[in-house]
Amino acid sequence: VTSVEAYAFNSCAALASVTIGSGVTKLNNETFSGCTSLVDFVIPNGITALGNYVYLGCSKLKSVTIPKSLTSMGTDAFANCTAFKTIDIPATVTSIGNYAFNGCTILEYVPPIPEGVESMDFAFAECDEITSANTIPALVQSAQGLFKGCDKLRGTIAINATGLVSYDRMFEDCAKTAELEIKIAGPVSKNIKKVIAQSG
Repeated sequence: VTSVEAYAFNSCAALASVTIGSGVTKLNNETFSGCTSLVDFVIPNGITALGNYVYLGCSKLKSVTIPKSLTSMGTDAFANCTAFKTIDIPATVTSIGNYAFNGCTILEYVPPIPEGVESMDFAFAECDEITSANTIPALVQSAQGLFKGCDKLRGTIAINATGLVSYDRMFEDCAKTAELEIKIAGPVSKNIKKVIAQSG
């Protein structure tokens, strides 16, 4: 077995623990979506891809160990995991799906984003408790709605994405935009600042 099939454990509300065997390289779409009793999960080394909605709505999931073998996570992969406080994304990840952590309402900060990521639209939208983020790496081209609704986001964010072309709604509904310091390496400095000014 090299993959866990889509919907394999979908909505198994009483499922409290799972062990994934060696040799598995992918968790497919909605594998554990709606498993509301999962608290901790160790994704074994060797997994390279997480499908869309794989942990969507796992409302008690507090901790996920992500291996250094992982390269991609799908759309809404961890969306609405409302018990998440922290998450680490390995440097090996090159693809973060849209809305990947959307609605993780007690997530406290945005982890360092790996240098190979090119798109992360709405990835941390509606994460109400996020107070800080670090750096938007150089290869990111699209970050629409990235921090939408992050009411407590403040501090310094370095945008090193010299090829950033899509950033509408990046800071929409961020109540603390006046407390943000944006350091921009790319050629879109004035436009980004205009987006921030219109977003608070």
